[in-house]
Amino acid sequence: DHLADIVWGDDLPDGWSGSLSALISKTRSLLARCGLDAKSILVSVAGSYAISLPPGSWVDLEDATRRLDRAEGEVRHGNIVGALPDATVASSILRRPFLRGSEGAWIDGVRRRQDAALYRCYEVLSQGWRDQGDHRLAIGIAERAITLDPLQETGYRLKMEAEVARGDTIAAFATA
Repeated sequence: DHLADIVWGDDLPDGWSGSLSALISKTRSLLARCGLDAKSILVSVAGSYAISLPPGSWVDLEDATRRLDRAEGEVRHGNIVGALPDATVASSILRRPFLRGSEGAWIDGVRRRQDAALYRCYEVLSQGWRDQGDHRLAIGIAERAITLDPLQETGYRLKMEAEVARGDTIAAFATA
């Protein structure tokens, strides 16, 4: 039912179960043409489908999430410098659009989660570069956070802190 909702949303066709089986069959054919064992990758169990990727497979959004979690862990342990590499890689992945040109409720949900994670990357990066003394970069990243979500206060605070660290209190007050 969940997969049918992802594919068709509110426009669920009559006989959707057969149509969904046809889509799964076509997906398995595509996997097989790519040289993959489609039956072991796209598994059907008790009326549900699961994807089991081969060892060594890389999923960009999963990698970005792991890297962001590590970066935020470094920040919690007071190692902002150690957080910068993972936050940088995560932000470069998360800045890429998810399924450009496609629409759907589940795609919108993924995009919202991706934007929220990107904002968290910007928080780590702005703080980290400010602490490293690169105030212009910290300000630029804080501005990206503000552009991404102008209703969150953290981006403004980070920009103000970077402006103050740079010695420009007038610009810090202008941010508010």
